[in-house]
Amino acid sequence: MWTNSTNLTFVPTRSHHQTALICQMTFSSLKKYIQNEITISVQYPPSIFITTPEIQNHNSTNRTTNQEVTVQEGSSLALKCSVDSNPESQVTWMKGEKNVLIEGNGSELVLYLSNIKASGADNYHCLAHNNLGAINQTFIIIVQSAYVSFIVADNTKYFLIAGAVGIAALLLVALTLKLLLSSR
Repeated sequence: MWTNSTNLTFVPTRSHHQTALICQMTFSSLKKYIQNEITISVQYPPSIFITTPEIQNHNSTNRTTNQEVTVQEGSSLALKCSVDSNPESQVTWMKGEKNVLIEGNGSELVLYLSNIKASGADNYHCLAHNNLGAINQTFIIIVQSAYVSFIVADNTKYFLIAGAVGIAALLLVALTLKLLLSSR
């Protein structure tokens, strides 16, 4: 009886997960072979990729992690947190440091923000963790006020930025400026 063995040693990475490994032994004198196939299951901590799929009143293309986006007050936005991990991760969207918005398990969690107000401007965090590690990625939302307008008089632009409380006073100032410029 004849015995032969060969050992294969390698360090698996996340790219090897669900890869087929085939061992084949050939008997050249018999012109036959046998083979055995196994699928590798590699466990690894989570990695995150955040995108902003296009949504109503927002013309953003997909953006990567640690980015920011400026939206108009009253518009809508979706933030998609894609997670790659094995085993599956617990995924959480947070606003600021403490306010949990949505939680779930799996490879994707989408946070839908509609009718965004000025108070919606903040750092939004996607957190993912499994028993092998944790990761946190941040996406910054800047909200542009809906109360921005301009007046054109004699080819000069005067920008007025006003909140709801001071809008009446600013309209009075704008009317006065227009009258002063037109009397020149």
